Amino acid sequence: MLFRETNEEWVAGIAAGASVAQSKLQILLHRLHQIEQPDWNLAESGAFAAFEQIKKHLEGSYRENLRIERLAKEYSISASYLRKLFLKYTGMGPKEYLNHLRNQQACGYLRFTDYKKAFSIVLLCRI
Repeated sequence: MLFRETNEEWVAGIAAGASVAQSKLQILLHRLHQIEQPDWNLAESGAFAAFEQIKKHLEGSYRENLRIERLAKEYSISASYLRKLFLKYTGMGPKEYLNHLRNQQACGYLRFTDYKKAFSIVLLCRI
């Protein structure tokens, strides 16, 4: 109904008509965004929850000696499926994601320290 109203009220070439239409479209998009999507694949949603937890674990523990296989087992997901999820949602595998986190942290440290501390930063970030 809101879309139909917006379409009927919009007049090409009139600035006021366009702004009203734009605001109604923003309301429509906001409502669409708030609609909870149905969960068609319950197995993937459980796996996605495990993926999110593992991702947060990696982000909080990048300094540790982490094993992806051990994390997958701890969160009851196969290591190969975890790799597929990481590729799907981050564009990189879990080990690559972990190295990316470590490199990002090292870059942050290097921006704010002098070069003499670089070796200790390498050790700190495990790169």
